Amino acid sequence: MRVSFISLLSGLPSAGVVYEARVSAIGPTGSSDSGLSNPFGFSAACTASIATAGQAVPATTATGAVAVTAGSGCPWTATSNAAWLTVSAGASGSGNGTVTFSVTANTGTARTGTLTIGGQTFTVTQAAAPCTSTLAQTGLSVAASASTGAVAVTAVAGCAWTATSNATWLTISAGASGSGNGTVTFGIAANQSSATRSGTLTIGAQTFTVTQAGATCTFTLAQSSAPVASAASTGAVAVTTGSGCGWTANSNAPWLTVSAGASGSGNGTVGFNVAVNPSGTRTGTLTIGGRTYTVTQAAAACTYTLAPRTPQAQPAGRSPLRSRPRHPAGGSRPAAPPGSPWSVTRRPRTAARWPITSRQTPPDSRGRRHSPSAGARSRSRRTRTPAPLQWARRPSRWRRVGGPERSPSPAPARGRRRQRPPGSRYPPPPDPATPRSPTRSRLTGPRSQGPARSPWAAQR
Repeated sequence: MRVSFISLLSGLPSAGVVYEARVSAIGPTGSSDSGLSNPFGFSAACTASIATAGQAVPATTATGAVAVTAGSGCPWTATSNAAWLTVSAGASGSGNGTVTFSVTANTGTARTGTLTIGGQTFTVTQAAAPCTSTLAQTGLSVAASASTGAVAVTAVAGCAWTATSNATWLTISAGASGSGNGTVTFGIAANQSSATRSGTLTIGAQTFTVTQAGATCTFTLAQSSAPVASAASTGAVAVTTGSGCGWTANSNAPWLTVSAGASGSGNGTVGFNVAVNPSGTRTGTLTIGGRTYTVTQAAAACTYTLAPRTPQAQPAGRSPLRSRPRHPAGGSRPAAPPGSPWSVTRRPRTAARWPITSRQTPPDSRGRRHSPSAGARSRSRRTRTPAPLQWARRPSRWRRVGGPERSPSPAPARGRRRQRPPGSRYPPPPDPATPRSPTRSRLTGPRSQGPARSPWAAQR
């Protein structure tokens, strides 16, 4: 037989109290009580409670704890429901206790995780990471020539950033702004100076430094040469080079001097003077920053000066016939200036080509002088024409004056008939170096007796 006492109790039995029961039986004939039952009692239910329902933590790595309340001998456990949230202590217990947990740094937006402790839920809320970015590298070194570069940016998803340049020669070509991870591309202008320079980029509050080497000093001249006139003159040539590159200018010719810009730095101009040129074409050079600049000066203009001719006095007893004046050393002979393509030479004296109209004939090859016969003289008078050639008598020799050039004919052998030169009535004069013979002529007397008859007249 089973009897329910719940309806008979005013409330639930208190936990920890010992109870005894007695049963009374009532019937038609009366009632009867039973003896006491075995003692019994009631215990509290095994439930756990937590001090707080949740906790907020920062975006950085952090730890936390929560208190657990449970009946004596009542067991409980604690587990995590998020990978970034772990139970570091108090994963299980009995009765009252404490659960300790830890969280990793948050690199993104705000997030929430839970712990289950004795059937209770404990919520952990972690703040979002701040909007900061990091760069793959902090700087870059480049050559002096123009180039490009790039740098990777790491940032929290949804976190915006910008990139700006702090140097005019450093420009951003791509990735001037972005959100989350990205890349910034930049261009670098050529360094015209010999000095090293540095510039920076600001990317999401981070600084990226670009260091560019200095340029090698090279020098360029506006032109490599220049022609100038023979007169004194001036000139200039422009020099182009990088900023800070020093140079000097030197002359390699005494008549070519540097008048301005003997030294400088960067772009500049070199001025020079050219002295007058008294002779032929000449060339000089300037050395400017290791470069050669050539100056070619034209030759002086060809000018000729003839000194006036002065008549020579005729010595006593000399024939008044026309004679060629002699040119003493340094006298009136025309002279061309030094370096001139012209020259003045004296025409050599040669045998006559025209008839001699003087009554005196020149000596023959054997030194004999002859006078023309009457018939010859008459014929000579009848046929005489103005002759361009005259003979002047001197004590030692005969000298031809004027007339065209002609090479003398060789003297004939002794005793043979003399050959008349072509185109001439008389043979050429004898060589002055041939000594005269003291013998008498077979036609006239001794030589000292005056001019002899012409052998041609005798032969006729």
